[in-house]
Amino acid sequence: MCKKERRAAVRSCLACMSSFCEDHLKPHQTKKSLKKHELIAPVSNLAEKICTQHKYMQEFFCRHCKMFVCWLCTSNQHKDHECVSTKIQRLEKQKVLSEIQADNQQRLKDREQELKELKKVMEVAKVGPHG
Repeated sequence: MCKKERRAAVRSCLACMSSFCEDHLKPHQTKKSLKKHELIAPVSNLAEKICTQHKYMQEFFCRHCKMFVCWLCTSNQHKDHECVSTKIQRLEKQKVLSEIQADNQQRLKDREQELKELKKVMEVAKVGPHG
């Protein structure tokens, strides 16, 4: 969301730590001092995605420490750890969650079938052997 209006953001500025809609982004495209700011695809909660130590975007996930890190972290504190891009981490997590969801849906289907069969048995038991 745009910092100034409740409109969809088109870019986020790493220098301003804000997201802007098309109208409010214009100064970044026209003012000389703002043209130098690094603009990225719009990000919600931008401040939470910046490395507090190095002030870069946390674009990687350290699987060893189970935390998001910036590119500089991957070559320092986390250099011997398995670090992957946040996109790869997200895609892998989505795949695992999809598999869990499919498994749960199959288990639910199986339980529903068992319930149907039990209801049939109950109906037969109610009617009794003499029908």
